[in-house]
Amino acid sequence: MVNEAKSSVSFKTEFAVDMTCQSCVSAVKKALAPIEGIEKYDIDLENKQVVITGRAAPSLLCKALKDTGRQVLVRGSGTASGTSNIICKRQSATATDASARPLPSGTHEGAAVAILETPLPDIGSATTKELEESQQVHGIARMVQVSTSPVLMLMDLTISFPGFPQKGSSSPTAGLTTADNLTPSYDVYVARTGDVTSPPTSTGAVHLPLTTVKPDPATGYADAFIELPIGLWDIVGRAMVVEPTESLQRRQRLAEAQSRVSQAEEQVKNVIGTKGRLGILAGVIARSAGAWGNEKTVCACSGKTMWEEGRIMDAKSRI
Repeated sequence: MVNEAKSSVSFKTEFAVDMTCQSCVSAVKKALAPIEGIEKYDIDLENKQVVITGRAAPSLLCKALKDTGRQVLVRGSGTASGTSNIICKRQSATATDASARPLPSGTHEGAAVAILETPLPDIGSATTKELEESQQVHGIARMVQVSTSPVLMLMDLTISFPGFPQKGSSSPTAGLTTADNLTPSYDVYVARTGDVTSPPTSTGAVHLPLTTVKPDPATGYADAFIELPIGLWDIVGRAMVVEPTESLQRRQRLAEAQSRVSQAEEQVKNVIGTKGRLGILAGVIARSAGAWGNEKTVCACSGKTMWEEGRIMDAKSRI
């Protein structure tokens, strides 16, 4: 089930929806009607655009729009109004300034996205299944900086972990089964580097922890929609890594126990392997457009339309 958590601050998200007639418009309205947290929406049939203002997670809105049977692309997010005083429930640090700097409607202090993929395995020893699963998109994190004073970033994370369903779980509603108890938790964090060639070895130590998720044992699905006292300027260009909590804690203990870096690196490799295959997902955090900040409809590199590019991405995605 897609996360139904809501933000404490309103924001706008722009979607491109492949609508062709008034019936499409009616279908979009019907899909959005039951969603809590929507304050208003604007549908532009001619430009195939839907702009939604509210506190609901973009992933929830995107799923609802896709459930109409139309192709949907997320175009960007931004602030909902020009004057917004935000008081954030911080996960760390204490707010020193509770008033947010006013932003023009629909703009933002920065937006970013991280496409979370499985890393390439060691080609020489990889099984056929590992090669097939490598570099598949299993998750996406969308971030928007809605305030710099206090520092407040919204993160909408959606992951579909490979290797599910687990034994002992036959349906998404199998709540507290044995499989559920055995399902590992995963730490999501920003790493020190943006080198995703061989995570977590290449990405380095934890730079900033983000959250912990636990996949549904029947589907492998997990998500989070949270507010964080983090500035995008401190994480863009670094890698976002999703790693089993137990693996991360073991690596950290080994690194702390060694006095010499070479010894620590060698022992860490013995635990995770040179290609870090223990359920690792990773992607570089890259800047993205805000609402109305992306007018491109044709890719300058490939010459494909945004709809064609979207279908290529959907084919690669496991979300």
